[in-house]
Amino acid sequence: MHTLLGVQLQLGPVPLLPRANAAEDSPSTRQIGSGVLSASVPSAWVEDRSSGVWNDPVLGVVADKITISEVATSFASVDELGKLAEIPMSAFGFEDLARADLVSGQKRTSNGAIFFDYDLALSPAVCAREDEIVPGACLPTKVVLISAGVSDGRMCTLRVDANPAEWKRASGQLRTLRSSFGHA
Repeated sequence: MHTLLGVQLQLGPVPLLPRANAAEDSPSTRQIGSGVLSASVPSAWVEDRSSGVWNDPVLGVVADKITISEVATSFASVDELGKLAEIPMSAFGFEDLARADLVSGQKRTSNGAIFFDYDLALSPAVCAREDEIVPGACLPTKVVLISAGVSDGRMCTLRVDANPAEWKRASGQLRTLRSSFGHA
């Protein structure tokens, strides 16, 4: 027993509370994807199949959608499409991202295959004046992570969509998910 300001206190072990990024520290993941390539998501994440939204039991909603797609291609490598920063998103089948701003991009290799990874910010074409950064330029309403690579004659892409609140909650985990995309 200890006394502090006339109050007797019994000190003991302090329980550890889950941290906001506890899932990021966990080695427990599972694979998603049904084709040649897959990605790792924290095993606690659950997809609502009706809406496509991904939930973490501690953080809440972490992504509006995570999709993996494949289409036949004549390219042997994603490198053949050109320079990473100059490839239009339509080359990967994402016509809705034509207006997206490239925030960052990098080239990486997974089991000998080359992947281009993109961080994109998508703003609405028109917004309320209070949502403008400067006149005529709107704040982003969506963050999109893309990973694209060629494997076995297939252009394979991973796309992760998140709104700003989801991005703030889980950006590290979403980037880890994107960088895990590759051969299982």
